[in-house]
Amino acid sequence: MRRWWAQLSGSERALERLVQLFPSGEWQVHKEGEGYYLTSERFERCTTSSEVYMLAEKCLPYMETVAAFLGHRAEVDLDAIVEHREDGRWKRHVFVKATATATMTAYAQATSVEGAAATPSDEPPESVRLLSLAMQEEEVRFVLRQLRRPTPGELYKVYEVIRDAIGTNPYKKGWVSKEDERRFKQTVQSRDAVGDDARHADRKEFPAPKDPMSLREARHFAKKLGRHWFGHLQGRE
Repeated sequence: MRRWWAQLSGSERALERLVQLFPSGEWQVHKEGEGYYLTSERFERCTTSSEVYMLAEKCLPYMETVAAFLGHRAEVDLDAIVEHREDGRWKRHVFVKATATATMTAYAQATSVEGAAATPSDEPPESVRLLSLAMQEEEVRFVLRQLRRPTPGELYKVYEVIRDAIGTNPYKKGWVSKEDERRFKQTVQSRDAVGDDARHADRKEFPAPKDPMSLREARHFAKKLGRHWFGHLQGRE
């Protein structure tokens, strides 16, 4: 049976981090010899290397945003698609960026193609659960993207998406205090409180609160909301 692996490149630290974060689940990263590879059951349904490339190219940014949310930098690149053939040889497809069409190939005798088997456990780690959620839900992906570049205006978008998704103010769920929610909203909307990156420019309608949050506090508040909401979506809240 033909099998596909997506070969990754990047710093050793980033690649090792992905191995640690995604050892199981529908999308896995493992090390084989000197190489690092993304594998997935979805790849096995593909008939061409271009299909595999496009799936891998779609998944990698989600892995990176999940890693960033959990406090890790893990930016890597998609290097090539490796096709393991039934005759025991492999074929390496290297793609021209942004086209996913032109390829160069090389043949060699195959080494082991089993990969690093994940140790079974009762429950997958948070990183695997969150990646699965992100792959299914656009609003989850949106929140994760905003939290990677959290200016005050973007932090408010995180708040808005979560508030609208749950249909009420987050403090009513007990996820944050009413006072912290008030301070957050008033701070990140006010140009006097946070400067040019505020959600609004109107200084009269959106004055600074008397007790504004620091940007660090506002980021912590938004990330805390994210954790609660993700848990809620997984039936944990």
